[in-house]
Amino acid sequence: MLQGKHVFITGGAGFIGSNLAKRLIGNNTVALFDNFSRNAAQHILGRELADKNGSRLKVYEASVLDQSVLCAAIDDFQPTHIVHCAAVAGIDTVVKKPVDTLEINMLGTVNLLHAAYQSGKSVERVVTFSTSEIFGPQAYNSNERSSAVIGAVGEARWTYAVSKLASEHLTLAYHNQHGIPTVVLRPFNVYGPGQVGEGALSIFIQRALRDQRAEHGFAPQVRIGLHRAEATFEDANYSGSGVHLAARIGAVADGGQIVVSRSTASSLGGNLPLSPAESVALKGFTEPVEVVRVDWQRATG
Repeated sequence: MLQGKHVFITGGAGFIGSNLAKRLIGNNTVALFDNFSRNAAQHILGRELADKNGSRLKVYEASVLDQSVLCAAIDDFQPTHIVHCAAVAGIDTVVKKPVDTLEINMLGTVNLLHAAYQSGKSVERVVTFSTSEIFGPQAYNSNERSSAVIGAVGEARWTYAVSKLASEHLTLAYHNQHGIPTVVLRPFNVYGPGQVGEGALSIFIQRALRDQRAEHGFAPQVRIGLHRAEATFEDANYSGSGVHLAARIGAVADGGQIVVSRSTASSLGGNLPLSPAESVALKGFTEPVEVVRVDWQRATG
């Protein structure tokens, strides 16, 4: 884990960027560079964002297409690490705005890498985010050496994959030609609390719940307990006290209910209809835990 670093995040108000900022801000100084067209940071960072431009967080509200402003921000912040998350994403937006997708994703990366290069040798690492879409419509057992597969020219969907693939080449080219230490990440679908916009998995879940209700007229009889915490992943399983707590919270739910720890619910923002908090005793825990219940039928109705 980084400590004592200056981390500059483009797209820092987005879902990935703001989660990364929240993870790092305790031990580092973080800068968010974003035009705030999608503001997940208001849900994920909350209090830290309200205290923007304090000792730990600095905010630059601008577009990555504005090269002069981006260069000035990096020159002002003097980052040790740069994480480039800024991009157009989401299938609906990509299809409707293919020109914006190509320009922001490619030219934004050009501007970011140029700014990093112009800043001198103080940058220890530049990380750019690509996408699993570069593997094409069917990615099976893919790895970082697998060939890119791009669909037919003219299909708007592939403007996103092409723009990200070009960004990968640019990122690695700046390392090869200019010696900048760069890394490219290719995440698959990401989702979680505080996500805004067109997250594929969250859309799938909401549609499944809506279709279940429309077809059967009642909620699926499952009990869901949610708690956000650190966990250990080993042998395809997650473990730790946070996982145990989530399971115990789920045990107090009735069929068709979603019960959330109050600490986790507070990080979701104020957009979900929640019951008043209640204190419950959970097996295996000495202290009672405050929980709330999500009225998901009203939230998805």
